[in-house]
Amino acid sequence: MENLIKRCPYDGKKFIPKRSNQIFSCDKNRIAFHNKKYKNLRQKLNKINNLLFNNYMIIKKIINDKNEIQVNDNFLRGQGYNFKYLTHIVTNNTNSFYGLYEYAFYKVNNNETKFFLYENN
Repeated sequence: MENLIKRCPYDGKKFIPKRSNQIFSCDKNRIAFHNKKYKNLRQKLNKINNLLFNNYMIIKKIINDKNEIQVNDNFLRGQGYNFKYLTHIVTNNTNSFYGLYEYAFYKVNNNETKFFLYENN
């Protein structure tokens, strides 16, 4: 292997690589580089995941041991539920529902939403 001098993309220091595919001067710099690179992405995802988790805990608490429940939207908003965030859309032969992890829900009328446990077989 030729003794090429490379520049570490994390700290900018020159080094002689021990392997031909070595990019960083050391493991510490490689890890720090990638941690910094993905920090902003993780922060954005954490905001959304926290909102989804909050919605999930509200529904889990309300539905408790029941398989389904109909709830007033104002009550949900008062609990901190955010209708803008869901995890998926559930579609069967005739209907489509919004999904929040293992729960599905749909609007019954302008003021009420029905939540139910959805087990995908």
